Amino acid sequence: MQRTRLTTLILIVTLTSVATAAQMTPPTPAPELKKLDYFNGTWSTEATIPAGPWGSGGKFTASGTNEWMRGDFFLVGHSDFASPAELGGSGTAISIIAYASDKKVYTEERFDSNGHRELRTGTLNGDTWTWIGENNYGGMTIQ
Repeated sequence: MQRTRLTTLILIVTLTSVATAAQMTPPTPAPELKKLDYFNGTWSTEATIPAGPWGSGGKFTASGTNEWMRGDFFLVGHSDFASPAELGGSGTAISIIAYASDKKVYTEERFDSNGHRELRTGTLNGDTWTWIGENNYGGMTIQ
């Protein structure tokens, strides 16, 4: 008798859970996320870092790919980079780019093989992207 009650209770809970899940609609990405398609794909970057308090400067290069994570809420990047030794030298990095609806800004969180973590916020004005953040190299904060 007790076994029948337990089986009936489990069946009711299971059916209720399935019915509730069936009624839920999956979340949809914010329309602003489509603008990140600009960064989707394969990239290469080359720049010259000027001399400054961090050292003598030099050439910076990076190459990598960005692709949408399943669900299209996050753009995930993998890259290889090389920079002057004073700024960390060579390494690899991963990044996650998203849109913060509550703050109405884009965000990028980046981690590299030299132990750096960077958090940037971005805005889009027309066709111009502006990203702002800070990096810490050797105890020196660079914006």
